[in-house]
Amino acid sequence: TNNGMSVLTTNSAPTNIVAGGTYYLGVQNTNGVAVTYGIEVNFQLAVPAVTLTNAVSISGIAYASSGGTNGFLLTWLAPSNELFKVQWAASLAPASWGTFTNIVGYNTNVVVNPTNAQFNFLDNGSQTPPGLPPIRFYRLILLGSSPAVTSPVISSVFLNAAGLNLQWFGPTNDQFQVRWTTNLTPIINWTLFANIITSTNGTFLFTDTNAPLMMKFYELILLP
Repeated sequence: TNNGMSVLTTNSAPTNIVAGGTYYLGVQNTNGVAVTYGIEVNFQLAVPAVTLTNAVSISGIAYASSGGTNGFLLTWLAPSNELFKVQWAASLAPASWGTFTNIVGYNTNVVVNPTNAQFNFLDNGSQTPPGLPPIRFYRLILLGSSPAVTSPVISSVFLNAAGLNLQWFGPTNDQFQVRWTTNLTPIINWTLFANIITSTNGTFLFTDTNAPLMMKFYELILLP
């Protein structure tokens, strides 16, 4: 570049920048002009090192409305036992990406097979005030996979003043109950809690308020 700034990218001419390559920066002053200013070179990783979906990408973005709220509706296909988070940025090479709080499971209202489920996420601007910008870029983060399509598992257990808390992830339109026992030796006698657990963001939480005076084993029941 001449008297300005140049950013090298994977599409830079004449030679593309590729990972693992070795490159040399040269300065040419063919006219012998006195140099008043120095040259500054900044090296920056354009995409932070995070676990991406690799094989899964967003297949469609449409301006849509849900419950009277407008936004950008993202659609992608993936195995139905996978869980995702969505990130956003105002450019393709930001210093950092913003992350929506929602944990996205597959859309159970769409008829699919277990290896080709439909996932949807609506960005209505509520998590990024003051609303939706004119330009926005998205990418997917794969959180992990549950062991089976209809069998989410308890991901964490923690104790606080309220009681023993169980947490797990699943599609937002799933409903669960929890049951417990004190012995896993057959015949097992399970006791079912009456609570029906729901979630609006894919994170499910149940608190056993009984004093933990004995060893307990818990199991999730996915309601039909």
